[in-house]
Amino acid sequence: MAIQKTIEYTVLDLKIHGEKVDKNLYFDLFDDFKKQKKELLINSHGLKLIYMEPLDRENPKDGFIGNVLKWDRNVSKVLNDELGRELSDAELAEYTFPDELKPNPKLFRFIFDTNKHKILCEISEQDDNTISPNVLLDFFRTLVNNDRTRNQFGTIEIKLINKPIQLETILQTKKLTRLEILIDHSNNENEKLAKSTQIFEAKRKKDHFLSLNEQNISDIKMAIKHGYVKCSIKNKDDRVEYFSTSLDHPFTKKVTYNPNKTDSYHVIKANADDIFRETE
Repeated sequence: MAIQKTIEYTVLDLKIHGEKVDKNLYFDLFDDFKKQKKELLINSHGLKLIYMEPLDRENPKDGFIGNVLKWDRNVSKVLNDELGRELSDAELAEYTFPDELKPNPKLFRFIFDTNKHKILCEISEQDDNTISPNVLLDFFRTLVNNDRTRNQFGTIEIKLINKPIQLETILQTKKLTRLEILIDHSNNENEKLAKSTQIFEAKRKKDHFLSLNEQNISDIKMAIKHGYVKCSIKNKDDRVEYFSTSLDHPFTKKVTYNPNKTDSYHVIKANADDIFRETE
């Protein structure tokens, strides 16, 4: 069986508000990020844009492809091999890594499309290489949230693309593996409980999936209006994807590939247009 890897992506929407806004201004904004080389602290992690290059060398202003570098700012262990021991907590608190060294580094590829004004970002490739969509959102918002950038480019709005799953998709899928239904009764004086939650999981077998009965369907319809539904569905590549009817649920997309035939650089470039279309 061929070795397979799965990469998960999310998408952010970036909009510059102003009278004379075109793709050149979006290009200049990211080119400015590249020149500044800002390092930011987000949730105890350091983040920085690195290795940025044109998405299309023949049309360099169409966008950028690069990496978001994430590293730990709080390091729990450092070994001094000359002393033959780990630094104590007090010694570690006073220790600072040189600026050019990044402990526990993780790289996440991204594409910024100047025509669509969207950022496609990796959020996971393996269990120990993940980043939260909200951390990415905070990172890009912090990059533009300063007087210098506002004076040069104007007001900039950045948000995660949210694409709630629709009722028809839940009812029509044949590969539902988990279902969570939350109904908020807080506006109903006749109900004793403010909220009620039901959770259903398919047996852990390869081809075993949930079947919905009439009561499930009725509860799902109620939860969509007064609460939310979360569900897990196996996609065409036999990988589980997670969805929600909540407007706060960020859009995510999983892509499976053979690492013996390609790599994450070519995977994100090959799938970017299709993923952007899914968010429209």
